[in-house]
Amino acid sequence: MGDIYAQIEKELNITFLITDNFNLADITVEQSNEGSSGTEVINFTSDHEAAKTILSHDGNRILKAKIYFNSAFNISTETTAANFIGNIFSHEIGHSLGLAHSS
Repeated sequence: MGDIYAQIEKELNITFLITDNFNLADITVEQSNEGSSGTEVINFTSDHEAAKTILSHDGNRILKAKIYFNSAFNISTETTAANFIGNIFSHEIGHSLGLAHSS
């Protein structure tokens, strides 16, 4: 994941700081099965759903983002694969920054 973090940092001009204290983090990344994780209930619709981002917000201001990777999804580290983790992570980072799907 280090290369993926570096690429996104460069492209978006942001910096990721890795911490073991989830309370200090604005964006957390976890691998999860369907079920609950902390206070969140994660419901992946199938093993074809790669990840979900759950936002905590105050009005229009995003306070925290939690990215959950579906452990049942077959994620690849091969950059040419459709299920490349870098593409999935970039997509979820977009959600954590407030971007939605286009219509």
